[in-house]
Amino acid sequence: MSYRNKPNSIPNLKGIVTLADAYGYSCKFLGNLYELSEARAISLRLFEDLLGFGQTSVILGNDIVLNEEKLNLLCDSLTNLALHLPVQYVTGKTFFREMMLWVNESVLIPRPETEELVQWVLDDLKTGQLNNVSPSIWDIGTGSGAIAISLAREWGSSVLFASDISNDALQVARSNGQNNHVNIRFFSHDILTDPLPEHKFDIVVSNPPYVMDAEKKLMQPNVLDNEPSLALFVPDDDPLVFYRAIALAAARVLKRGGALYFEINENLGQDTVSVVQSAGFSDVELKRDFLGKERFIKGVIG
Repeated sequence: MSYRNKPNSIPNLKGIVTLADAYGYSCKFLGNLYELSEARAISLRLFEDLLGFGQTSVILGNDIVLNEEKLNLLCDSLTNLALHLPVQYVTGKTFFREMMLWVNESVLIPRPETEELVQWVLDDLKTGQLNNVSPSIWDIGTGSGAIAISLAREWGSSVLFASDISNDALQVARSNGQNNHVNIRFFSHDILTDPLPEHKFDIVVSNPPYVMDAEKKLMQPNVLDNEPSLALFVPDDDPLVFYRAIALAAARVLKRGGALYFEINENLGQDTVSVVQSAGFSDVELKRDFLGKERFIKGVIG
């Protein structure tokens, strides 16, 4: 999402009556903040997710009159977007691997790259590389629950555990699990300090914090100002602190032949490989995402 600049005024929907007029105004207002194509896409998302109108109705809705409640809701949403609040937080929902997830400022908004991490695990399960058709899986730092819920939905015979240090995040994850009709054992856990579960797992998967403080200047304000810093940032002097802790923990809780999967900082690929190898993993593989960036690591415990 690429920003242009911040609107100089708050939205004013005075005189707006029809759905088509409201859509046109939304695109124009957001066009001061985003590229026009993004302004249109975000407007359509607002009208569908918040106001309940599909794309065809929005574009052709000259005869549809909006009531005061819907106009006020649109006005509030445009105000929040002008303050750089991500559209997913404005609507309260996002989509990940074709499922709907509730999101708020307690959790990161799941990224497309993370869908690839889930797919890697599923591909290995389908090809029998993990030697267990009913794997026990631990998702560490689950956030919205995107990874764990996807695996539970798409590999129904798995047994899923998911943990997070944030109780607010766990509340969101539990709601998403219920909404998507999966059975996951969510629990509070700090991988840096808490005792490890006594359970033995076939897979440990994690997308831990990996953005260095020095990289903040490269981030868009909608992310920097709104998404939870606890789930994003690591100190410049120890950017792999969570990878080291999770790799060492995984080496202890995984069954022989079990696998560890990570999403990683694209700038720290080889360093992260070394961390995983030092924890005792073999056959460590570094994989690129759809943009060609070094984004994922897998290791197998002997």
